[in-house]
Amino acid sequence: MLTLQNITNAFVKVSHDGRTLLADPWVSEGIFDGGWSPFPPIQDPQGALATCDYLYISHIHEDHFDLQALKQLPRSCKVVVLDMFPNHIIQKCLAKLGFRDVTMLPPFTPLDVDDLTIEVIPPMNMFAQELEYYQKGRETVAVDASAAVTWGGVKILLLNDNSPYDQSLLKPHLSRLQHCDLLALNYNGAADDYPVCYRGISETDKIRLSDQRDRKKFDATCKLIDLLKPKAVMPYSSEFSVRGRQARAFARIKASFYNDKQKMADALAQASGVQTVYAYETDRLKIDREGIRKVAGESIRVTLAERGEALFWDHPNYADRFPKVPSVEQIDALADRATEHMFHFMERLNLNSEWVLEVYYADAAEPIVVDLHERRRLKHCPADRKTLSCFTDTRYLGALFERHAHWNNATISYNLEWQRRPNEYDPFLYDSLNFFHV
Repeated sequence: MLTLQNITNAFVKVSHDGRTLLADPWVSEGIFDGGWSPFPPIQDPQGALATCDYLYISHIHEDHFDLQALKQLPRSCKVVVLDMFPNHIIQKCLAKLGFRDVTMLPPFTPLDVDDLTIEVIPPMNMFAQELEYYQKGRETVAVDASAAVTWGGVKILLLNDNSPYDQSLLKPHLSRLQHCDLLALNYNGAADDYPVCYRGISETDKIRLSDQRDRKKFDATCKLIDLLKPKAVMPYSSEFSVRGRQARAFARIKASFYNDKQKMADALAQASGVQTVYAYETDRLKIDREGIRKVAGESIRVTLAERGEALFWDHPNYADRFPKVPSVEQIDALADRATEHMFHFMERLNLNSEWVLEVYYADAAEPIVVDLHERRRLKHCPADRKTLSCFTDTRYLGALFERHAHWNNATISYNLEWQRRPNEYDPFLYDSLNFFHV
């Protein structure tokens, strides 16, 4: 029999025969440059990390790769990470922390670790919800991975943030993945800051757009359940509270059932006809070949609105995290170097975009304007071009250029504001932005 706890988000604790597997442990407040907190608040973070014989890390985002959590784990535990870019960064960080047994595992390659078998599934969400891109044979940068864990005769699939938009990846491997005892899957539309932090969209439309994304996720999830035919399903992952200036807006815009784990479990059960369970921190799921039963604990129950109110403040989350940049002139010089660096990686990774990027920052009379198609800086943005505008201040932009912070984290931190003209998503634009630093 396995015992499973869902501490928060994708942080899962699986126990069997006196040993423990931790997956994606996250306990830190203020990850992503101060932008996120666990939701609901974790009652006993030290207890959640008290034992660890095996560790699985799905990807590099801080709500799955929390260095403060990892520092509390025994360095002797056996670690598994998907062998895929950019997970070499995870590998180097683990080595620096002193972890001695790290396996970089190729996708769809079952690995026996003692009496536990783990298989890692690569990203199925390479182009997010832009489904037409999956048929075009193009590639982009994606990080989210899943894991199939077989232990004590029980198989669980932990999808983490790996949204199942390209299910064709699974079909050659269905014999190993179908009829698992538990399929744990993320249950709301996306963890990025669209549409909450985007200007030019009314709050009514932001709610509509957010629900529209969540509906696409729900439909893809139901198709996955039909494909894999699990014995039971558990919605988890995609859970967090926003901190700072956007905390209240996030809670209002994400108020639908798509962001409520208990209501989502009911909706999935009704749509799929499969047994569905949900678990909070102190709940225990007992899983064996006969099925799954829940032992309810006494977890703190707070609403997203209550957390939004508690975590709202009207000053930048990063105010005390990064050094102040001396001058606008220094920012402009950094922008030149960052632009060349971005163009180099666009060439190296075959990233092409028709968009223009504008960056407005405090104290500057004019924005930084970069033409990603022509690959040059401009003095002014052409009126007839597709444009992504970013709004920030000198301190945060300097930190991003000098890589004290990273654009990939910033775009989900709720610390930036944006505007798109037209309001379309180009995955290659956002991939390119990840390299906009010196």
